[in-house]
Amino acid sequence: ILYGGQMPKKPVVITFDDGDADMVSDALPILQKYNFVATAFLIVKWIDAPQYITSDQVGQLMNAGWEIGSHSMSHLDLTQNEGTLAYEIGESRTRLNEKFGLDVKSFAYPFGMIDKTVVNVTANSGYHAAVGLGNTYQQGLFDLHYLVRMEVRQEYSMDDFINLLPWKD
Repeated sequence: ILYGGQMPKKPVVITFDDGDADMVSDALPILQKYNFVATAFLIVKWIDAPQYITSDQVGQLMNAGWEIGSHSMSHLDLTQNEGTLAYEIGESRTRLNEKFGLDVKSFAYPFGMIDKTVVNVTANSGYHAAVGLGNTYQQGLFDLHYLVRMEVRQEYSMDDFINLLPWKD
């Protein structure tokens, strides 16, 4: 879009945070069935930890066309830990890039929490975009380092999901 592309009429971006193992065992096959891809925002220190995604599974996602983004090194509220921003934001990108041969372009703020300093460090750490949480569909060019996502929880019914969409047809 930034470089002249066209948005689909009814765009949906699918993202997963944290790197739970069931993202690969449950979500990946369903998305592949419908020819969808997603972005996995991974917490670097949780890769290869019990109940979380393994390095091999990250490779599976990459081979399936998924984007890999950073969700920090250790999932802290960055607004309460500003002394660790270079590590949590910048180092997490560096480690993912090196470990998986990537150029990580996106970041998901832990808990969706930001302040001006957190956003500035994210923008200056080489990320093209970052995402948080919210309840609006309005996005703008100056929102690239806080794109809003709607959370879809496992207990939501299909009607709950449909009601999150800005179109109802």
